[in-house]
Amino acid sequence: MKDADRERASRLADHGIPAAVPRTLWRIRNDLVLSGRALDEPLPPAAMAALAKPTAAMLTAHAALATRCSEALRTRGKVDRGDVEVCYRMFGTALDQFRRSEAAATLDFDASGRVFGLAFAAGRLHRDLLDLAGRVDEIAPTKVLAADQS
Repeated sequence: MKDADRERASRLADHGIPAAVPRTLWRIRNDLVLSGRALDEPLPPAAMAALAKPTAAMLTAHAALATRCSEALRTRGKVDRGDVEVCYRMFGTALDQFRRSEAAATLDFDASGRVFGLAFAAGRLHRDLLDLAGRVDEIAPTKVLAADQS
């Protein structure tokens, strides 16, 4: 990020990308590290049974959003949020149901830390990807309607 700032300051690189975008990308990178650490080892079988499908759907939706952010940044277009909100809410619902289950009460400290660490990382990733989408949307030129030009 410091190199990007120096290039921008010296006018070596002027891509029209606000400084908020690299900062948001850095937060997303950190969110992915947290997610990876939570998933370093398989979740306990009870958590896996309850959370595997909604977690996979949520992470797939987040990956698709990241891809659409990249494409919109390249084309200077608006970002389609797709089904990321629906998938994130489904993950949250599954997590809430699991949290209230007897199986969750039997998890040891390390296992519960990974499960709830995943939830924390997923929440941060979701927030930061939506923030990135918002920053990319700000870069897209606004279209003026023909009626407004007259």
